[in-house]
Amino acid sequence: MKRFIIALISSLLFCMLQAQTQTLPDIRVIGNSDLKTYLYKRSLLFSPLTNSTDSLPVFIPMGLRDSTDVKKATPKPRLGYLQFEANAGFGLNSYFSFYPRDSGFHNISHHMNLRAPEVNLLSFQNHLVIGGDMIPQLPVVFKFDHANTKAKDYKGSYFETELTHHRATLDLDFVQLNELLLSFGFTNLRQKIRFDNYNRDYIDFHTRARILRSNLDIKTNVICQAGEVGVGLAPLINWEPGSFSQIRFHILADAYRVIPSLEFNVRHQLSDSGVISISNTPLIESHSFTSLLEGSQWIQFSDAHKLQKSPINLNTSLDYRFPLTSSFSLNKMSISNKTMYDVHSPVLATGATYGVPLVQFVDVASSQTSFLAFFKMRDFSLLQELCVDLAYLPNQSMHRVGYRPILKLETNLDYYANDWVFSIDVIQDYFTKDHTGRNLSESINGNLGVEYRKGDSSLYAIAANIFNHRQWAFSEHPSYKRNIFMGAKHRF
Repeated sequence: MKRFIIALISSLLFCMLQAQTQTLPDIRVIGNSDLKTYLYKRSLLFSPLTNSTDSLPVFIPMGLRDSTDVKKATPKPRLGYLQFEANAGFGLNSYFSFYPRDSGFHNISHHMNLRAPEVNLLSFQNHLVIGGDMIPQLPVVFKFDHANTKAKDYKGSYFETELTHHRATLDLDFVQLNELLLSFGFTNLRQKIRFDNYNRDYIDFHTRARILRSNLDIKTNVICQAGEVGVGLAPLINWEPGSFSQIRFHILADAYRVIPSLEFNVRHQLSDSGVISISNTPLIESHSFTSLLEGSQWIQFSDAHKLQKSPINLNTSLDYRFPLTSSFSLNKMSISNKTMYDVHSPVLATGATYGVPLVQFVDVASSQTSFLAFFKMRDFSLLQELCVDLAYLPNQSMHRVGYRPILKLETNLDYYANDWVFSIDVIQDYFTKDHTGRNLSESINGNLGVEYRKGDSSLYAIAANIFNHRQWAFSEHPSYKRNIFMGAKHRF
């Protein structure tokens, strides 16, 4: 308890944090999952403080006034982004994105990740995305994901391809389709665990659309992933009591469950600077094999793969935004809660061989409450966040979900000095259990970063986990300890 109190006080005194909007390269978006990869906090390239052109504006909820004074500048056309990073833990990362001009291709991006924390552990992943109009008026995106993993008594190979078409509106003679998505894919999964070989091939399919016809307004979602088929239907209810809007009755169904739910949205402006919002958005979604590998690289799959259904996805938030002043002042503040009940959510459990956990799909009930405050003063920015996360397994005697700390404190500071950026991050985790219910030690993770920027290029270095507290993705995997990251970025 003494260590907890000291750490809590030190985090509050450590008022050197940062939370600055950054220009990011393309990323792969993954649905809700209890498999969380551990990410070191780091400063990203091209902050709006140093280069306001070609930067996305800060997101401000509707009803909140934007008092940020951003200087207008003529955007400079960009063709691509390149990043390379290495760390002392035998890890390599590279990211490349290219946007051709006067071509049938819109974008080409590639991401590579290599990890070898121990002699008998190896993970190598490749992600390729190509988007364009190969056929006139038919934009498509091709994705190729490949991963090879190796551990003691274990080898795994994963191959996924996907061809996706998306368009905002498709007008047919008898109906109109909005927000249309159509995707076809192929998955090959091969694993060798001791002397057992596990080989599977799957044809994947996904279509999603909002169907409009006279008085009909219904959202449809059909998923076929790893041999599992799920359907989501959500007709609009023409009833908006009070401040409620977009009320829909949902049916989430697969071979195991048929679950009804209700979608709604409430938004109320409290003042010129404050907004309160409440919404419930039911979901049915799939987790691809390579997306699960991003959370933990050495894992075992089985035929028990299932689609995740979330009938309760309740989000409540109170957001305030205040005018900036010349002195150190509060700029943003928010209190939020995310309450979910997930049916067949992926979690890690003990596998057939040590160090290779088995992915299981179980029910998870969770409630996550966060308080966030963002302070700003000229070249300083400070973010303080406190999160209380309660996550349990209802069908397993309400045992805690592993590797989700009840209390998390984050303090982030950035300081901009001409071409230099200095950052300090402190992340504290308390009251964490592993997959067996065993208590894990408290973790105080400190990161020190420095970045030198010149024009469209930058060099950076990060001293990660300077207190050398262990960080776990899974207790049978090597823990994340003290490390050094070095990298370069260039935008062209």
